Amino acid sequence: MNILIIGAGKMGLWISHQLKVDHTVALMDKDGAKLTREKGLTILRNRNEMAGFQPDLLINSVSLNATLPVFQKVLPLLPGHTILADMASVKNGLEPFYHQCGHRFVSTHPMFGPTFGNLNNLCNEHAIIIEESDDTGRRFFENLFAGLNLNIQLMSFQKHDQRMSGSLSMPFILSLLFANGMDQKNQPGTTFERHLQIAEGLLSEDDALLSEVLLNPFTQEKIKTLQKDLNLLENAIKDANAQELTGFIQQARANLLSDPQ
Repeated sequence: MNILIIGAGKMGLWISHQLKVDHTVALMDKDGAKLTREKGLTILRNRNEMAGFQPDLLINSVSLNATLPVFQKVLPLLPGHTILADMASVKNGLEPFYHQCGHRFVSTHPMFGPTFGNLNNLCNEHAIIIEESDDTGRRFFENLFAGLNLNIQLMSFQKHDQRMSGSLSMPFILSLLFANGMDQKNQPGTTFERHLQIAEGLLSEDDALLSEVLLNPFTQEKIKTLQKDLNLLENAIKDANAQELTGFIQQARANLLSDPQ
């Protein structure tokens, strides 16, 4: 299969090297100079070369704000059989585009960063495939992800973004607040150290990826929930209301022990 990957960020490079073993893989990026050391890949320098490659599958791995513009630029140069694919962390705006673009599509989300995730052992990592995707594209990524021992979930476009607001947006927000609220890095205590490790891992990712997650339209709902809870905590502490604090702690513990469907 001829596979074209647009975007040579961390995820684009990672999936390029996963696929080049069994497929003919071409890589294209606006900064072509950084691709000179890549081995086993066809490096495309412009859209005319891309048209000559005739991809069976095009994987768009640029940042979210560039995903639709890139698709729109390359569509006129693609053969009709090309399957379009993305790996965006947020799917806002992609569903209507796919349904009118005239190509089959598959939308995925590998839920691990090449910087933060353990790429040598992915058995505890997750990948999502959007269930509205084309059958051929879906099977391709199911086989790829299964071969990497990823845990695969299928969900709709809307459910994906709703779920990501809880699994990504909220932890990102809390880690950013933790990092911005530190008065000094070297603090005693195991709890602080563990939070610090999470924040450092998160902030080792690309700014574009972090922004992409936070721009999820469902993030605002999570912010409102966090603001409400923070106000409750602030008032309880200000009033030295031990009963209110105990109730808050017990509710948090009950949430951790519950298993909602």
